[in-house]
Amino acid sequence: MYCKKCGAEARENDKFCMQCGALLTAATPSTPPITTHTYSQERKEKEVNLSSQLSQPVNGNWIKLCEIILFLKCIVFMTVFTVGAAILFNESEDALFLMLLFAILGFFIGVISCLIPYLLTTIAHNLHITASNNLILIKEVEKLQKQLLEENETNQ
Repeated sequence: MYCKKCGAEARENDKFCMQCGALLTAATPSTPPITTHTYSQERKEKEVNLSSQLSQPVNGNWIKLCEIILFLKCIVFMTVFTVGAAILFNESEDALFLMLLFAILGFFIGVISCLIPYLLTTIAHNLHITASNNLILIKEVEKLQKQLLEENETNQ
């Protein structure tokens, strides 16, 4: 037996609910009451807004600034390292230029090799979104075709 007021389980001989103190009647069903949870439209909108905020990227300006600072630090480090190595080993200006050129070239190759997985992931993600959208469009077109066929059959 269950309480009508709070839904707590009660023994068959109890006259009052042990949880809320409500009077138990003999006609109380022996199955627990079904509780339904409804969400208001406002709550659903808040959940959608929250999920869209979480999916938005971090402020791009800070990321760009950090990338520029990191890039400049690497260039300065490579220049200082190359000039220091040239002075240490008494290299000529041509050797200094070549060392600096290869250092910068190596830096760019490293950056590009780091970007390739990101670019491939982005392309794959965009292709997945496009494919999903195409499937949705195909389903919608099929529904419209069925509706048109049904309308044509009813008109004939």
